Amino acid sequence: MKTIKIEKVLTKKTNLKTHKMKLFILKTDIKTEEKVKKVNDLFQNDSEILKWTFDMEDIDKVLRIEASDNASMNAVIGRIKTLGFNCSELN
Repeated sequence: MKTIKIEKVLTKKTNLKTHKMKLFILKTDIKTEEKVKKVNDLFQNDSEILKWTFDMEDIDKVLRIEASDNASMNAVIGRIKTLGFNCSELN
């Protein structure tokens, strides 16, 4: 299984409070590392996206996103679609 794992390095100091997070699991048509880099560029400046991975060997090209509690799945999907990729919630 080839999984591409991208973690943002958080440079802000945070206190030790517990924060709620959301998990989005999405089906995509992203099939190459070049296209993954485009998504990486999109997510790098998004403070709501905390961690994400692609499973490039899965038939559904699964994108797994850990996001802040303020994040909206529809908004994330919309941003990915602006790059020209298909993306939907994996049921």
